[in-house]
Amino acid sequence: MSLESLNEFSKRFAKKLLESHPDLEAFCSVDQNSKVEAGTLLLRIPPGSNNLCDGLWASTHDGEVIVGFDTHHAHFKATRAHSEEDSFVDAVEHIGNILSEKILAVAWYRGDRCRGGMPMSPGENPSPPRILGIGVNRIRVRSWNGTYDEDRQR
Repeated sequence: MSLESLNEFSKRFAKKLLESHPDLEAFCSVDQNSKVEAGTLLLRIPPGSNNLCDGLWASTHDGEVIVGFDTHHAHFKATRAHSEEDSFVDAVEHIGNILSEKILAVAWYRGDRCRGGMPMSPGENPSPPRILGIGVNRIRVRSWNGTYDEDRQR
């Protein structure tokens, strides 16, 4: 993929991403979705495990980097206290942590309806927060390669 076809924000993030993960270049493209600005970077890696709802993806839409896999996604954006460079470093680290299974996706369900979710580390307790715990009858944990995949009935 040529970085020239990306907008300036996306070019800066792509450069940071590919410095750390040059092997991911094959999964990068310009997002063709008409709802995002021209030149938005889209990273899309097919699921590492058959148990995932969705593979790893990242988008540079609207001045932020959004990274997700399975039911989880996280936003990385510059703020007064956090520079663009810092937000890029955090997003790239998050991608690496997903691929190395240091970050898992946990989701809490009531029946077939997802009530919420969050990232967690291996070994953490995936119990739902108190506000979501009422009526949650299933906890679903997913990791990139499936090492930590778990479904618990409550």
